[in-house]
Formats: sequence, structure tokens, C-alpha cells
Amino acid sequence: MPTEAHPDNLHASGPDTISFHDTGVQFTLIKPLCDNGWIGASRCIESSKLKYKSHFRNVPSRDITTLRADRRSGAELIEFTLALLPLFAMLFVLLDLTWMVFVQATVVRAVRVAVRTGITLTAAQMGTGACLTDTVKGIVQQNGLGFLKGASGLAYIKVNYYLPPPPGTTTAATNVSTLSSGNAPGNIIQVSVNNYSLPALLPRIFSWNQAPDSSAFVFTSSSADLIEPSSNPPCIGTAP
Repeated sequence: MPTEAHPDNLHASGPDTISFHDTGVQFTLIKPLCDNGWIGASRCIESSKLKYKSHFRNVPSRDITTLRADRRSGAELIEFTLALLPLFAMLFVLLDLTWMVFVQATVVRAVRVAVRTGITLTAAQMGTGACLTDTVKGIVQQNGLGFLKGASGLAYIKVNYYLPPPPGTTTAATNVSTLSSGNAPGNIIQVSVNNYSLPALLPRIFSWNQAPDSSAFVFTSSSADLIEPSSNPPCIGTAP
């Protein structure tokens, strides 16, 4: 776009150059642009023909094409910050949610494997002095990927035995976990992980005007099945 310079601000600085200044900015023309002398040149100075140097008092020389971009650099930083904070908030919630789902699915699988194994075990398959309840709890821990290890993890695992109600009735099953015959074939074995407390992986940010949520995720997983017929059932052990 043509840029006009007032004649009063034109100054010859050489046979092939002319300069003008206005509002504290000085531009230098590389060569005459018109055949009508320098006055004519003032009417057809183009930005593409200028030596893009600006000179301000006490300010280093800078490329004029970057002046507008420099004025916008602060806005870009603010926009990046405003976008980054919600991104982190959503990322933290997503990671924590997937962590909960993964751990709960692992525990659910562990109790199901323990039930499927427990309903088929016989005394001949048990280790020396081992009983069904402790063996089933050990299977849960083995398949828990470390989430139920040690005495603290063992405390969450419960094994209960129930006598099914007679066919055709609506009465509840009877808990026979304390009986030595509680694991008799045809009874129900229920393996559960009760009130397991999973610490938060990352703080969950739901709002800017409240503190991050770092509370634990508490859940219960259970599975049950009928104990299969056996001529040599194992001892029940200490239940639940």
C-alpha cells in the first residue's frame, strides 16, 4: 500500500537515497522511485521499497515487520495459559478415572478366578494342612496384580458359604460359614473384596473455586457359584 511522506520531513542523505521521519520513526528510501525528483518520490514511496529499519529514542533498531507481532506476543502467552489449565484438569480426571476402572476390573477378575477354582478343589489337590478358605484367598491375592498383597490386602478378602434355599421357595440362603460342613458340595461359595480403598492417582480438579479432590475410591467386588459335587471335599478352614 503506498505510503506518503510530507515534503517537510524529506531529507536528502545521498545521491541515491532520501529519508523522511515522522512520529519518531525514520525511514530510508534505497533509490528514487519516480522520475519527477524527490518531491515526486514522496507521493509513491512503497513499503516494499523501504529499508525496514525503525529508530526510536533509547530503543535498539528493530525490524518494522515484527512490531505488530511483538505487540501480540503477550496475548499468545495468556491464551496458552488459559488453554493449558483446563487441559490439565481434564487430563487429571481422565487418568484418575481410567486408573479406577483398571483396578476395579483387576479385582473383579481376581475374585471370579478364585470362585471358579474354589468350586472344583478337592482335598487331594490341596497342599499339606491347607483348607479351602485360605487357598481361595491366596488365589485372589495371586491374581490381584499386587493391589491385594500382604496382610492389609488379605483383610479385604472374605469367603462366605451359604446353604441354598429349597427349590421353589423365596427364602434367603442360610449363611453356614462357621460350620465345618459349610463347604459341602451343592453349597454356595461367595468370594468378595469388601470396601477396598483405592487412593487417588492424581488430584481431581472439578472447579476453580474449590480445592482439588484427592479422596479415595471405595468399591466392593464379589462373585459366587455352587460348589461342585466331590467325594473328597477339602476342609473349610476359618471363614469368612
